[in-house]
Amino acid sequence: MNLFPKTTKAVEHEHDIRVQRLATRICIILFLLLLLLALVILIFYSSLTYTVNIKIADISSVNDYVKLANKYKNLKLESSFHDICSPTAINDEWIGILFDSYTHLDHSPLQVYTFQGTALTHYQALKAMCNLVQETVCTTQTLFLNSTVITLEITDKDAFEKDTNEAIEQFQQNIPNSFIHLLQRVNGLNQANGLVFVFVYSSNWRMLPVRDDINTQSAIISYEPQYYGECNCATTATSTQQLEPVIPGYVVGCLSLEARLQSTIECRYDAS
Repeated sequence: MNLFPKTTKAVEHEHDIRVQRLATRICIILFLLLLLLALVILIFYSSLTYTVNIKIADISSVNDYVKLANKYKNLKLESSFHDICSPTAINDEWIGILFDSYTHLDHSPLQVYTFQGTALTHYQALKAMCNLVQETVCTTQTLFLNSTVITLEITDKDAFEKDTNEAIEQFQQNIPNSFIHLLQRVNGLNQANGLVFVFVYSSNWRMLPVRDDINTQSAIISYEPQYYGECNCATTATSTQQLEPVIPGYVVGCLSLEARLQSTIECRYDAS
């Protein structure tokens, strides 16, 4: 093959023909090298770009769906709660029993130190805290699972799993901290406002009885603080003491929430 023949000469020398053929071979080799280089560059560029492969799967049964779900499953977090927050632990029937017992008590101010006088608010507070915990975990978990990971380069599988596990551990640490801060804010508001809990047996303030010689229609209702131990609720809103008679882990005090935070549920598992 000769791409560079000299058309001006009728007869070419053998040396000129060899030079022309050598130049032809060099051009062909250079062209092939350039073509190979372009192909390598194209392959390298294609490996760095993101591609989306769309596959349509024919799902004709539940088993097909389960197989696909297991093969292309996303990150899933399972939450478990203490059994005190189970639906059967503190249900409406139990709250109703406590309420019925509460309404049949006498009006002695000492009822704030007894189980019958405080059990209703105790378990209502526990149930409210359980609901708040479950809502907090559910909301935070939804936000975490809806987060998006964006990287500038392809992440190694081991590095991706390591980063994911670290993110999950951080997520698990943040939930209790956020919930504790929320409880502290609520507890702080209760202490700062000094609200009187409107129950027959108020845990922080006790209504003084009106004397028989005073017109009840124009009488001014007055209150005095409840005492827990040597402290009273007027000066120390966080006052607490043990129940009378003592139930292990059961604490009563000025604020129901504060008393619940200082209490345990060990008596629930005490067979004696």
